[in-house]
Amino acid sequence: MEPVVPKDLLLPLPAPSWLLTVLLLLSFALHILFVNLMLGGSLLALIAEIRGLKNRDWDKISHEIAKTITVNKSIAVVLGVAPLLTISVLYTVWFYTATTLTGHTWLAVVPLVILAFLLSYAHKYSWEKLAHSKGLHITLAAAASAVFLIIPLIFLTEINLMLYPEQWRAIASFWDALFLSNVLPRYFHFIAATVALAGLFCAWYFGRAKYFAGLQLETLTRAEVVRSFYAVALAATSAQLFFGPLLFLTLPAHVISASVILILVVILLLAGIAIRWLWLEVAGTGGEPRLARIGGILTVVVVLMIWARHDIRETAIAPHRALVAAKTADYTAKMMQAHNYLVMPGGLGGTVLSPGAQAFSRRCASCHAMDSRLIGPPLKEAAALYRGNPEGIVTWALQPGRRRPDYPPMPPQQVPRDELLQIANYIVDTVTKQ
Repeated sequence: MEPVVPKDLLLPLPAPSWLLTVLLLLSFALHILFVNLMLGGSLLALIAEIRGLKNRDWDKISHEIAKTITVNKSIAVVLGVAPLLTISVLYTVWFYTATTLTGHTWLAVVPLVILAFLLSYAHKYSWEKLAHSKGLHITLAAAASAVFLIIPLIFLTEINLMLYPEQWRAIASFWDALFLSNVLPRYFHFIAATVALAGLFCAWYFGRAKYFAGLQLETLTRAEVVRSFYAVALAATSAQLFFGPLLFLTLPAHVISASVILILVVILLLAGIAIRWLWLEVAGTGGEPRLARIGGILTVVVVLMIWARHDIRETAIAPHRALVAAKTADYTAKMMQAHNYLVMPGGLGGTVLSPGAQAFSRRCASCHAMDSRLIGPPLKEAAALYRGNPEGIVTWALQPGRRRPDYPPMPPQQVPRDELLQIANYIVDTVTKQ
């Protein structure tokens, strides 16, 4: 299918493209970190509260996780502005086309975000009031988590659509875009990463000795709680070994570059190391705590994934970007041609007029035409009188007389002599060529 090829905006970028790219990647990394903590925290708080029906210690843990969700939510929203603006500047044609094609569903992100926030606040601040209505309270947590899960699916569908200009003609709604080949694998890959990061965060959060002592749990020890969250991180990270290759295999072949393959190989190696360390923590193997090392290696993995994502996007749209640039150049040339024609009327197809023609258009065209009578006689007659003598026309224009009674007398022209000579040469040359 032939891709839609619109023209680009005729505006320069507000900063060098390399700088905007760096800002995009950095701001997105910070934004996605807190999105993961918000969404992953929401899911873990829900699971912990359900476990709290049998063990009240998990209910306390769930309450502590819920307190972090609204904080991480606020930070995620603030940090989301920069990547959203930067991507719309760097990839204007692709971003706005994708958002237009996904239509009302894309616009629904705003009310969905508001709803998710209200539900998370209601869940957080109704803990004591609904202590004896756990079914309703857990329903609030489940509803907040469900809305939080929908929002990134919309974002991923829209961003993914940017990579497929050849599919734009076939996209009639969000649902068409949702079922492009790699949207759902990409979404499940994201969810697994979210849970892994949130599990690792909670292992650190509840692993602080003084903080944990303040919780006054009845049956659970700090080591048990920490190992539980390490187990969550281990399971989610291990799931990436399935979702990662699945995502890779569902990408279109033309977006796969040698650099992406190299990055993915490194990611798999690092993920293997992280999984081994997580397993040792879950098993309670002695030795120094590995949290810092696990966090460091997974940070490198996330950075490499963000870079691979950028590489795939650039490779995917490069051919289409060249088509857009060619169409934009053609449009610019035609626009300038039309502009020139309007500014300097008389040129054929917008051809730039000579200085004499331009001066004639400004000074003489209101009274004289080449072949027909206006206020003054046709210039063909004047050119016949002064053939080969443009200076004669200049002299006449400066001190005109009255040769024909059927025309009004011409007033002396207050025009510089060199400009009059350009007009005279234009008149003589034009008549000679006719």
